[in-house]
Amino acid sequence: MRLIYCSFQVVSRGQLVAVGKQNSTTFSLTPENSWAPKACIIVYYIEDDGEIINDVLRIPVQLVFKNKVRFAELLVKYYFYFLKGAISQTGISRNASSNVFFKQHDYIIEFFDYATILKPSLNFTATVKVTRSDGHQLTPEERSNHVVITVTQRNYTEKLYWSRWDRTDQEVGTVQVTNHTVPQNGIFKIEFRILDDCSELQLKASFLDSVDSIAVHGMFKSPSKTYIQLKTRDENIKVGSPFELVVSGNKQLKELSYMVVSRGQLVAVGKQNSTTFSLTPENSWAPKACIIVYYIEDDGEIINDVLRIPVQLVFKNKVRFAVMMFKRKLAISEI
Repeated sequence: MRLIYCSFQVVSRGQLVAVGKQNSTTFSLTPENSWAPKACIIVYYIEDDGEIINDVLRIPVQLVFKNKVRFAELLVKYYFYFLKGAISQTGISRNASSNVFFKQHDYIIEFFDYATILKPSLNFTATVKVTRSDGHQLTPEERSNHVVITVTQRNYTEKLYWSRWDRTDQEVGTVQVTNHTVPQNGIFKIEFRILDDCSELQLKASFLDSVDSIAVHGMFKSPSKTYIQLKTRDENIKVGSPFELVVSGNKQLKELSYMVVSRGQLVAVGKQNSTTFSLTPENSWAPKACIIVYYIEDDGEIINDVLRIPVQLVFKNKVRFAVMMFKRKLAISEI
């Protein structure tokens, strides 16, 4: 079969880092720093009947350090002085290991389902889970206490970022404190706006005597300071049932493109002129799918966001299966 043209997309660390089209079956790509340490290259074309023909190639990408010689010298000196200092203390070294189990607090606080890259001016969402360390469900009396969420947003330039470790009077930043009630299952969501100049985010959750915190330092790199965010309001996504996607951004969005990847294969591609649209999962999406929505600026900048969703399979013959199981149980009981 002769290929007229093929499209390619490169994904690294959950971000779309390159897109394009080629009229030849042999072509070259030049990796950038954003490709490291690993990149996933998806090459595909679409038949006239809509069938997607694709293949995926995963490659390791090495960063090139211009000052690697000096870095190696510093590393050797560090280990030399560390070893020298350790031996000079006592002159004796011993190794031992043991398993120790202890309970630090009565409650466990966890953060999950949150972005590891900040997008200024857009909303940041996270899920908080509060459980008892003994595995039992929270009592109504315990749930009458609030979970205190403290959000701290800071803006560090590169110079200030490295010098702040030597500062005794670190900048406090913008602090926001909110109280949240604990539902019966102990799980709730939080959402707040990321400030325009924020480059570091710290979240702290306190419940009675337990405290947990996370920090997000990465920031989405956009020369034009344009960001988009992909969300879905549906929690139970099933094969054959449409679900809604909402794309928000800090600027007016042009035509959006999307692709869906599942189990290393490209299972759907398309374009949308609306920031709210629906997709209908197929069996090939299960059990998990990665949805990438993006658009390309006139200067070639790629603005994108990624959403990972679980997809449930739906068995059409479940009634017949139940009858077969019932007959099988009857047959066994008659033995």
